[in-house]
Amino acid sequence: MQLPLIESQIQILLKSSNYRGFLQSYLVLKKEYNSNFSLDVFRKKTGFKSKGHIHDIISGRKRISNTSLNKFSRALTLSHELKSYFKTLVYLEEADTRPMSWKKTSKLQERIKSLETQILNSSNKKNIPINSIKDIHVLCALGDEMGADIEEICQRTQFSQIFVSKALRRLLDHKIISMKSNKYLLDRKHSFYSGQSSELFQNLYLDSLKTSLRHAKLDFNNKSKLFYLNNFSISSKDKERLIEELKEIINSYVVRAECSTGDKISTLSLSFI
Repeated sequence: MQLPLIESQIQILLKSSNYRGFLQSYLVLKKEYNSNFSLDVFRKKTGFKSKGHIHDIISGRKRISNTSLNKFSRALTLSHELKSYFKTLVYLEEADTRPMSWKKTSKLQERIKSLETQILNSSNKKNIPINSIKDIHVLCALGDEMGADIEEICQRTQFSQIFVSKALRRLLDHKIISMKSNKYLLDRKHSFYSGQSSELFQNLYLDSLKTSLRHAKLDFNNKSKLFYLNNFSISSKDKERLIEELKEIINSYVVRAECSTGDKISTLSLSFI
């Protein structure tokens, strides 16, 4: 599975001055994403027998050979472009590993700049700053203009501190929230509600439907949840009016019921087809 990276994390990898720094940064980011990840887990994935081999390469005591470069490339859970960037860093420093078409250092330096532009342009196109409906719950748990600290957010969402910390970092990175002292503040009220034309809204809406389906399968009779379905005949003219009225009713109720110090987050989705 490819390691999901936001732009600031990609920048960390691209700022590496050599392949050793790139590997070190990758291992840190991978550990942040998966607490079960370790240097030994990575070593086993590469196929190196010596436990100290990767550490020796990162510290500069050993060099990367052609064989070990291929092992690293297979083990890195990164995009094709980032793997190419890593390989090019190796080619620049380890001349023996260079393919025939990349013998000139000047060509490799041009290749580095080209890949960097390509990688950053690709990351900018991924306009999904929030990666799941759970991130929306974290966003809502910030409350009013006073904000909330991690402990308060964990209490309101019932999510682990590790998940909340990662969600807050995503939201900070995309400037949806800000931080003052130890409090996280919402910069844009209900910023996730972007309308049907937004790719972000579409992804979040589909995610919420999957969550609803999962809850329905687990317990259809749970009285703390609402599952409602109604089919009826209606004229096209009345349908347009009904859609607008439903939106007004729901929005007005949410505004009245919303409590910044509430003890839980709820999701309300509506489909009218």
